[in-house]
Amino acid sequence: MRELPTQSPRLFQKLIENGLTNASAIGRRKLSDLLVVIIEERNGFDLAVAAFNRHGNTREHARRKALVLRQDLYVCKHEGFLQSLSADGDTADHVLQMVSRVEAVLTACGFQYWEDFSAERLKQWLHQQRQTRADFGTTTSNHYIKAMRSFAHWCKRQLKRGGEANPFDEIELLNTSKDIRRKRRVANESEIEPIVLATHSVGTVKRLNPEDRAMLYRVALTLAVRAKECASLMPENFLVGSDGMRLVIAPTETKNSKEANIPVPSALAEVLKPWLAKKENGQRLWPGTWYRDAADMLRQDLAKAKIEYETKEGFLDFHAARHTAITRGSRVMPVIDLKNFARHSKIETTMRYVHACDEQLRAKVELLPLLGRTEKYSDTDGPKKCDQKCDHRCGSTSQGASLRRTNCHHSENDTTPCVCKGLLSVDTECHKRGRRGSNPQPPDRQSGTLTN
Repeated sequence: MRELPTQSPRLFQKLIENGLTNASAIGRRKLSDLLVVIIEERNGFDLAVAAFNRHGNTREHARRKALVLRQDLYVCKHEGFLQSLSADGDTADHVLQMVSRVEAVLTACGFQYWEDFSAERLKQWLHQQRQTRADFGTTTSNHYIKAMRSFAHWCKRQLKRGGEANPFDEIELLNTSKDIRRKRRVANESEIEPIVLATHSVGTVKRLNPEDRAMLYRVALTLAVRAKECASLMPENFLVGSDGMRLVIAPTETKNSKEANIPVPSALAEVLKPWLAKKENGQRLWPGTWYRDAADMLRQDLAKAKIEYETKEGFLDFHAARHTAITRGSRVMPVIDLKNFARHSKIETTMRYVHACDEQLRAKVELLPLLGRTEKYSDTDGPKKCDQKCDHRCGSTSQGASLRRTNCHHSENDTTPCVCKGLLSVDTECHKRGRRGSNPQPPDRQSGTLTN
């Protein structure tokens, strides 16, 4: 009976309609069991959980981390959403975040079985979270919607409900450009060097010495590399070829799960080479968990450099270094190259990282020419200018062009010098004759004269 809904859903539905079974008490798998399945632990699983139970996380979070990273230490009795995400090659952090979001929705909205899914209930809960929590904006709301869509789509396959629609497909994603909960600013040219130099005065922060931290800021501010991506880098990620140095990041370490291949400018490469020579292969360049709160590390260096962490333009946290690098790249790169440099799939996403600078905007605006300029010519210059225009209109290369210009400009009925725009009727006829003269037609068959 417990397997009947998945093996024979139509038969199970008939039994419910005839009152032979209770759909709420028997025969259905709970969504919580589909999310994180019941497992049979092997030897060493408890030790793995204890090893992950650090840095202030809960034992349940440590257990789920062991489920993702140590699948060799347990056996699943049923398929689970967590294991499915891991099999797709998603990173451990992405899997844990997806599962955490789905679990929060299931608990808050009271979704226990498939029939309990309600798009309207999810919309109301998300709206309440956006209204009551300062850290819950439209972007976060969209993440929860996408997580529930993915979970419901996976449940459809497991529960053999292929003929039913995904209950959360009807929820539209919100416009993230209208609700920015954390506005970021870019570091201007006068701030970048003081930030790098301040590391030597501050000393070691989060187990990163001043030299390593200064190089970290240079890489992030130049190559637009994210904090977690920086934490995964090793000396062998920087490759030197015939075209110069490149930074290659494995797909498992990038946000979009695609390999990053970023050219390194020669100026940065010259500084990186002697620094990388001191590092051992296979060892992380910036080890530790500093990336989880990189803003706290940066704040200490900003304070020493006497640079404001928050201004009216926004926050200058570690992710603002990515905004800075992309904005600087926009000054020298075409749009298509900038999108590839930022590693975005859409140019609209890249444009959100580009910030306008009032000083540079003023300098560029000053280069715009004056439009609608009018020039007045003297009487002595008139014929010369007029002849130039007639050379274009009347056909200067045609036979008799000079004679036609003379006749047209000295006609008794002509009261206005010939110009290319605003011709009088007499001038128009003059120019028509000029065009005919410049392009004579074949002779008439009967008269043998030109057909002009």
